Amino acid sequence: MKDTMEKRTYERRDYHVALSVSFFNKNKFFTAETINNCEDGICFKSDTFFRPGTAVYLRVKNFLPNTSGTRAFEGLRSTSLGEIKWCREVADADAGTYEVGVKYPGSAY
Repeated sequence: MKDTMEKRTYERRDYHVALSVSFFNKNKFFTAETINNCEDGICFKSDTFFRPGTAVYLRVKNFLPNTSGTRAFEGLRSTSLGEIKWCREVADADAGTYEVGVKYPGSAY
């Protein structure tokens, strides 16, 4: 059995919704789908590779849930800047499918 230590500060919630992602200050948007989210970050699936450390702009296309439960979307921001923390190809999916982890910036106050 593999023992893994949880590094997350906030609880992740599964919530699947369409997402637009762009490199910060660029006009080209990429389509993605959220996998899960929490108050300080989000994980999404995309057919685009994003380099860790890159600043991105995220925008939820609409908040119509494919997930039941009122807590599912807590922490999901309708728009936000974020930093790509990791990007890895999904082994059991079509070639060129990536899971991407994004950390939201800390609060300004």
